[in-house]
Amino acid sequence: RTLDDPSVVVFGASYGAAGALELYGPAAGLPMPVISTHNEFWAWGPGSATTVLAVGHDAAYWNDLYSDVRRAGTVHCTGCLVDGTAIWIARGERPGLAARWQALRRFE
Repeated sequence: RTLDDPSVVVFGASYGAAGALELYGPAAGLPMPVISTHNEFWAWGPGSATTVLAVGHDAAYWNDLYSDVRRAGTVHCTGCLVDGTAIWIARGERPGLAARWQALRRFE
């Protein structure tokens, strides 16, 4: 799959991560939509993608939703609130984000 594949979305586990991906993603070559279950991003919905490039959460979170979950890397950032955030590639819906979107909502 290529980065401009409509079946792929980027997921930010927090509103801050999703906002940064939304703002800086296109300049970094990420043309796909950004989604999140955190705060107001949740209201925009999960989209219809079957593959998620996820920034954040742990393996158990993604394994509950997808059958094929692989750690693709780690975000290292000195001076950030969080350092060492996992990057995941999740596919093979089990049941996937769209099926559990209502239950995954996180307002803080």
